[in-house]
Amino acid sequence: MAIALFGLVAILAVLHLITQYVIFFYSTGSFTTEILTRFDMNNEISIPTWFSQILLLLSAVIFAYIAYVKFSCKDKYRFHWLSLGFLFTYLSIDEGAELHETLGILDIANSLGLTSTFFGFAWVLPAMLIVLVLGALFFRFWLQLPNRTKVLFVLAIGLFLSGALGIEMISADYLAQVQADGFTYNGVLVLFEEGLEMLGVVTLIYALLSYASEQKTLLSVNITR
Repeated sequence: MAIALFGLVAILAVLHLITQYVIFFYSTGSFTTEILTRFDMNNEISIPTWFSQILLLLSAVIFAYIAYVKFSCKDKYRFHWLSLGFLFTYLSIDEGAELHETLGILDIANSLGLTSTFFGFAWVLPAMLIVLVLGALFFRFWLQLPNRTKVLFVLAIGLFLSGALGIEMISADYLAQVQADGFTYNGVLVLFEEGLEMLGVVTLIYALLSYASEQKTLLSVNITR
C-alpha cells in the first residue's frame, strides 16, 4: 500500500508541474485552463486536494483502529492514540475547508512586533505554537513507541512540517519580495509545500501499518505490496 501511495504522490506532483507550466507559458482557452487547474495542488477544488484529504482521513482511521484495540486492553496511552485520530480527522477537514486560515485573525506575529516577511501568512506563528504544545503533550507517548516507529514518526512529522510551515514561510517571503505569484510560486514552491505534506502523511501511514503489523494485539497488515 505504501509503495502505491508514494507512486500516486509522484504522479500528482508531475501532473501539477506540467499543468502549471502549460498555464503560465502557453495560451490556453478558458475550458482547457479550467481542466488544468483540477491538477493544481494549490487549488482547494482539485484532485490533489481530494487525495490529501483521503490520506489524512486514512491516517485518522488507522489511529482510531489502534485506539480501539488499545482501549480493549486498557493501554496507558489509549487516549493519545484516540486524540491523534481526532487530530487527523480535523486535518482532513481542514485540507479542504482551510480552517487554519482563521488563525490569521489572531495576527500574533504583529502583536509581538515580528514584521519579517516570513510571517506573511499570519496563521503560521499560531500554528508553530500549537505544534510545540502538541509536541510537549505527546513526548512521553512518542518515547514508549518501538525504535523503528519512533524514527518513522519523526521522519513523517519532519516532512509534513517542512512543507506546511517551512515552505509556507519561504513562499510568504517570496511573494513579499516579488509581488507576483507566477510559475515559481504556483508551480515550484506549491509543489514542494504540498508534496512534502503528502510524503509526510504517506510516511506516517507506513509507520502506522508497520506498527500494527508488529503488534500481536493488532491486526496483521502486509505493507510490502
